[in-house]
Amino acid sequence: MKPYAIEIGVRIKKTRTNLGYSMSQFGELISDYPKMTVNNWESGINLHQND
Repeated sequence: MKPYAIEIGVRIKKTRTNLGYSMSQFGELISDYPKMTVNNWESGINLHQND
């Protein structure tokens, strides 16, 4: 896990909670991602990959 991934995860969580979304709601808002994917982003396990 890279340090920047953790920092980005913290920013994602802060943004999500400031907007008042649950992990499931936030995932749907982005592009129908499941709750577990959002959890992985916030934990710094993996980040969204642009195609």
